[in-house]
Amino acid sequence: MNLKTRLNYLAFLKKSTNQHGVHSPFVFSLVTQCFYAKKNTAYYQNLCKNNEGKLSKTNKKIIKLLDYFSVKNLSTNIINFPPLNGVNNIPTTSLTNTEEKKIDAFLLTTLSINTSLWQDILKHSHNDSLVILTNIHQKHASNIWQELCKRPEVKVSIDCFSLGILFFRKEQAKEHFTIRW
Repeated sequence: MNLKTRLNYLAFLKKSTNQHGVHSPFVFSLVTQCFYAKKNTAYYQNLCKNNEGKLSKTNKKIIKLLDYFSVKNLSTNIINFPPLNGVNNIPTTSLTNTEEKKIDAFLLTTLSINTSLWQDILKHSHNDSLVILTNIHQKHASNIWQELCKRPEVKVSIDCFSLGILFFRKEQAKEHFTIRW
């Protein structure tokens, strides 16, 4: 971790919270039942076992999110994401190959987001879709992350430092959370 990243992380720690600072029932459940869950599901344990040595902490967090939300289909631009190499039976799809199919989750690198890709995400998302972004605090990516959080379609944004998570939940008031995970 370089010096700038370390300073960003210290700033993140200073403003972040855990489940005790969350007043949204949706986000509180996510934090307590997914982020901080002591007992992992058999699905999660199996993936970790089958990918032993290949999973970073960030990859494990992504797996937990996909499992918690029971993701049935996923669109990703992250090449060689270990759990998606035929282990977990979640079909991955490219947005360019999808006609009008709705997608449960999008796993993307923050720097890959542009206006065209964002429009495709909106076209293929539904109310309960989530967008998982990696490296949101890298150089140039933090500006993209902040702009995405401000988008009117995004109702809930969660900064977990290594990941950013966006939700479109129309029934939810717009809120941003910075949570240690």
